[in-house]
Amino acid sequence: MARIAILVLFAAVVLVPAADPPAKPKGDAFPESSQYEDKPSTLTHDEEVLAVQFSPDGGIVATGGANKAVVLWEAGTGKKLATLAEHDDAIAAIAFSKDGKKLASASYDKSVRVWDIATRKRTHIFRGHENAVLSVAFLHDNVTLLSGSADKTLKAWDLATGKETNNYEEHKGAIWCIAVSPDGKAFATGSSDRRINLWNTKFEVTGSLKGHTGFVRAVAFSPDGTMLASGSEDNAARVWDLASKETIHTLTGHADIVTGVAFSPRGQLLATVSADKSLRLWEVKTGGQLSALEEGHAEAIYGVAFAPNGRQIVTASLDHTLGTWNAALPRVFPATQVPSKTGGTGVTALSPDGKRLAMVAEKFAIHVQDAKTGEIISTLKAHKGTILQLAFSPDGTKLISVARDRLGVLWDATTGKQLALLDGHRGAVRAAAFSPDGKTFVTGGTDKRILVYDNPAPGADLKEFRERTAFDGHTATVTALAFSPDGRFLVSGTDIVKKNAPAELKLWDAATGTPLAGWTDHTGEILALAFHPTKPIFASAGADSALRVWDIAAKKLLHTQRTQAAVASAAFTADGAELLFGTVGKSLIALDTTAWAEQARFVGHTTAITGIFPLKEADKVIFTVTADATVRTFNLTRSANLGTRFTGHESWVSCLQMTPDGKRLVSAGWDGLVRVWDPAKGKEPEAMEDLMGKVLCMALSKDGKRAVTGGGNGELVVWNVETQEQVAKFEDYDEEDDINGVALTPDGKFVVAGGNDSTVRVWEIATGKEVKRFKVKDAVTALALTPDGKRAIVAAGEENACVVYDLDTKKEVMRLKGHTAAVSVILFSPDGAKILTGSMDRTLRLWDAKTGMEVRKIDAHTGGVKNACFNADGKVIVSVGLDHVNRLWNAETGLVIAAYEGHAKAVVSVAISPDGKTVYSGGADAYIVRWQPDAGKK
Repeated sequence: MARIAILVLFAAVVLVPAADPPAKPKGDAFPESSQYEDKPSTLTHDEEVLAVQFSPDGGIVATGGANKAVVLWEAGTGKKLATLAEHDDAIAAIAFSKDGKKLASASYDKSVRVWDIATRKRTHIFRGHENAVLSVAFLHDNVTLLSGSADKTLKAWDLATGKETNNYEEHKGAIWCIAVSPDGKAFATGSSDRRINLWNTKFEVTGSLKGHTGFVRAVAFSPDGTMLASGSEDNAARVWDLASKETIHTLTGHADIVTGVAFSPRGQLLATVSADKSLRLWEVKTGGQLSALEEGHAEAIYGVAFAPNGRQIVTASLDHTLGTWNAALPRVFPATQVPSKTGGTGVTALSPDGKRLAMVAEKFAIHVQDAKTGEIISTLKAHKGTILQLAFSPDGTKLISVARDRLGVLWDATTGKQLALLDGHRGAVRAAAFSPDGKTFVTGGTDKRILVYDNPAPGADLKEFRERTAFDGHTATVTALAFSPDGRFLVSGTDIVKKNAPAELKLWDAATGTPLAGWTDHTGEILALAFHPTKPIFASAGADSALRVWDIAAKKLLHTQRTQAAVASAAFTADGAELLFGTVGKSLIALDTTAWAEQARFVGHTTAITGIFPLKEADKVIFTVTADATVRTFNLTRSANLGTRFTGHESWVSCLQMTPDGKRLVSAGWDGLVRVWDPAKGKEPEAMEDLMGKVLCMALSKDGKRAVTGGGNGELVVWNVETQEQVAKFEDYDEEDDINGVALTPDGKFVVAGGNDSTVRVWEIATGKEVKRFKVKDAVTALALTPDGKRAIVAAGEENACVVYDLDTKKEVMRLKGHTAAVSVILFSPDGAKILTGSMDRTLRLWDAKTGMEVRKIDAHTGGVKNACFNADGKVIVSVGLDHVNRLWNAETGLVIAAYEGHAKAVVSVAISPDGKTVYSGGADAYIVRWQPDAGKK
């Protein structure tokens, strides 16, 4: 079963080469994944696996271990390529040469062997060490090989002559590890003498890094060569600055020796593995822990490596397995949804300036509408059959529509006036496209012809408007058309010729109509075509659940992307960095255009994606349209900031509050724990006395010096945040009472609380006595005080309304009605002018605090809203919910600013730093995640 699992994993994430092997992955093109699957797929070995490495091109994974053999695996399929078995004892280390043509293996049999990857033959065997060889590395000259041994020596070997060239005894203990710098000008060795020596290629020691208190078991250079990471038997990893030779971060968290370290391709992440059986990921910039993956191996892990494209991490373990951890693709959430004024079919075109949408509506009508507001500008009617495609001219002044009624219509897109009927086809018209210069447009249909028209000049007589010429040659319905950006080429796609026969794809000389190339690789109707903006390549998408990329110059297939459903739409981004494709299965995926690796998934679609429209490069925005005529926009800029995880809770982190000075973060959870953190470090929080039940709600005093927590078992406690001591505990609640909402009065003297007993109570902190209470209609789910402390806003079930009560008179003042499910959070804007509520109906609502009138409704999450907060100036709202997502909103416009998915489970609490630059969220996964959004306000 383990073998099957890894084969399936590899097949799911690796490109499918169609003609030539794919280009080498480039790890520095896009923001790196900061999340990986919680469990790896595993490949079983005969014995313990002690070492693992990727080849430089990412095509091969090599492993070595107690079975005395090097095993080569195809990274694309999990297929075993070769077993190189000549050693007489376990293999301790392996290394690829920089060009990937050679591999060296170091063994406990005191030898080093070098293998030719192409022939799978041994080319050298080096003997000379007096004890086990524990480490090996190639210098970048591809001539010199380094080996480190338990005999305390470092040896250099000449691959040309096969001889030992130097022997060095700078260490006083076994040399466990060697790493060569990215530029090849230096290398590092780690030893059981607890030192790391830095060397130049003249074999001079240029410095030593001292700080570990145990054997140094692993070293790795950062991709930019400015830092070194090390792992030690002192259970810690360190990140060193090589210029100053000082420790930048000491990474503690492993419960046993750290046996391996590896930087991600862009250097944003550091992976560490340990004899404690865990893989941990760290943010290099801050030293914060991103994740602890503890369920992958049953025994110690002895090796770790990133794939060159950063999409996988592999680990070698004493449990006889190679683990492959797959990166979780970033999920991109809609920035906006264009308000819908009418239904439609999903056939849409976007004007080149991004300001107008032409959408096919009911009864064969076309609505031209404002792309931002959805307001209908004009309605175009002429067709008597289903409209199948729309296309704007490059200057946005004209629009073509084609339909089953055998007609094409040319429209004035500004006035909505019909300019010409195009009746040259002898059947339904399926496709249309304008040339980039706007001088020509083409249509294609079931008559298997492509008709070419000259775009008429303003004022031209169009009574007898006809096609200029026709391109003939297809044997099936023409379903898709596209011009190259320079206008030199036209590409056309068809339906299948007949049952069990392929579809046709043709490349034409756009000026002469001469066919230049043809392909029949698609086995289903071709539904979309797209040219790269600068490269001579184009993409074709089909009903055969495949996306194909073609090289125009070489006239050959470059790449095939298999999908789980028919691909209905495709487009390159304006900068050409990504190819986007949408399926009838509601998936929208981005591929990078270098290695064709998946970069992100755009989520939120509920039906087939029928159109993708990127705006110009500077905007970094795309429009998408689905079969139900829903239009969404997405920001293409994805955050490169990683979410650092704080660990210290054992269950839901239900509450987070930041002190006004930003120096302390207070958390509380279902584990009954209340913690005070240094938010910059995220480590070793101060602990308050454990509570008996879950903490369900929390509030801070205005000065941040006191916190009040309410929760299960009727526990209501006031804490001193600075000393972590209890100030007061109110005992009059029953054990079965849950307290769901708390607040402190502005003077810090009273606590207001409400819970399942359908009662709001006011307590005096100094005396610990209840001074006031009043009943509400149902259990309290959320509670807040007005800035002056004179009124309480209570969500208590009745019609899901929030009711404002005067605390002196205990009478209702007004109610906020609109939510359709339980309200989970209530808070005031910093200036007190607005009230923000969040609900399990998935919305946020803003209300005028004086009148109680609803100001704005925000469809915030795809799951219930659990919590929210304002930034210090009230201009930004942060919300979290059951959909695992943190979102930032412009409080004035209601537009999303940024979204981040940093939790594996529901996100239930949130806080923001006073400067608004850092967001902290607490989840049902027991983590606190620190996130620094880099998007500007919208």
